[in-house]
Parts: sequence; structure tokens; C-alpha cells
Amino acid sequence: MTVVLCQCRHRGLVDGQRLRRLRQALRGSGHRLVEVADLCALAATGDDALAQVLQAPSAVLCGCHARALQALAARLAGRALPALRCLDLRDPAAPEPVPALGLADPPDSPADPADPADPADTQDLPGADDDAWYPLIDLERCVHCGQCQSFCLFGVYRRAAAGTVTVAQPRQCKTDCPACARVCPENAVIFPKCPDAAINGAALTAEQLAGARIRLEPSQVFGGDLRARLAARRAAAAGAAAPALFRPGAFPAPAAGRTAADRPGGPAP
Repeated sequence: MTVVLCQCRHRGLVDGQRLRRLRQALRGSGHRLVEVADLCALAATGDDALAQVLQAPSAVLCGCHARALQALAARLAGRALPALRCLDLRDPAAPEPVPALGLADPPDSPADPADPADPADTQDLPGADDDAWYPLIDLERCVHCGQCQSFCLFGVYRRAAAGTVTVAQPRQCKTDCPACARVCPENAVIFPKCPDAAINGAALTAEQLAGARIRLEPSQVFGGDLRARLAARRAAAAGAAAPALFRPGAFPAPAAGRTAADRPGGPAP
């Protein structure tokens, strides 16, 4: 068995205690452990070695919610990997990974300040330098209607010759902007790092999903005519502060200390 473990180093969305105990249980077990600092960062640009690991029959992927992990693995492999086992270390209600994998429960031990599970650690792991934010497409739900592509202002999506919609330019997405996910009629767009359970790949019941804050009309997100608002922002660029593009309250507040300007490409137009 090969266990791939994402630390989610930049946002700390996975349970640090579960992550640490899983690592301890794997040590000396005879199973292989592959750790990455940020799986989203690796999947954005591709990693052939990791893609091969995930396609092995004995691979297990551990990190955030299972739907998000499946979508990240599909992006890395270039195809869906339905046989890949994914374990959720983010949801407190998810099964404990150590017994789920049939591993011996490790003895209790105090947290090690130098343990790589600590986001402050500087161990050189793949994906360590980039808090990647961009959408993923749930291939089981997507009907390739193209609403996400039409809605996105930043050229993140592209329609292939076969008619399928893909995330072609993930690094053009603006940090903490999940607008396209809110207008997807199939709830097929996933932002793994979004706090909204309706968008981040969390396991929701049909009733929970029906009541979730998704499937908004563009006017509900932008608060009026989008073209007029963009024109007003351009006109104000050389003078006073430009008006807000999105309707106040459309999205959760960005993570502390991070703004849209933190992504390559700078702030939203």
C-alpha cells in the first residue's frame, strides 16, 4: 500500500492530529508514505511521478474531502480514477484513517514541534511554496454546459474540441473567488480550499445540498449589470477607488492576510 498524504500546509484544513497519528502508524508498517505540502499546487501544474503513484492499485490518497481529492487526482492523471481510495482528514465526522487502513494504532506521544505536520516547518516538500486556489471539475456531475466558462472573467476555463469544459488556466483564478461554483447548475465545480461545504467537496446529503447557497443567478453574485460595473471600475481606475465588482456578502471573507492580489496576475480588473 502507498499512502499519499497532503498536509494542506498553507490553510491547515486537514486535522493535524489525524495526520500526525497516520504518519506515526505508517512508520515501520512496511507501507510506503508519500507526503506533499499542497496537493492543489502540484495538480495545478502537473506532476508525472505523483500521477503514476496515484494510478497504482494499492494507492490511497488522504487529505481534504473525498470529492475534492478525486478531482485533484483526476487532474493529475488526466482521467478519472474511480478505483482510487480517498480518506477525508478534514471532516471531523469522517472515519479515523488509522483503523480504516487496517493499521495498528500508534502509542500516544506528544506533538513534535519539528513534525512536518506543522505548517511552520520548512521541510522541502512538493507544493510547499504555493497556496494554490482554483476550481476543479467533478467529472461525475459535469454536463459541460459551459456556464462556468461563460461566467468566469479571468479565462480559467476552456472548451475542448470534443465539447468538454476544462480548467485550462488554473493560475489565472483569483484567490478566494468561488463565483463560478455558485452558478453551476450541477454543483460540479469544486474549490477544495473554500470554507463553504456546498463548494469544497464535502459529503452533503441531497437535502443539505438543496438548501445550500449555490446555483445563484449572475445578478445575485454581481449585484447588477456586470458590463456596467466593469466599465465603472475602468473609469475609476485613474482616480477614486473603483466600485466593488461583487455584491457585498456574495462570498465568505478571504483568509486572513490574503487578497486577490496574492495570486499571479494581480488583483481582479
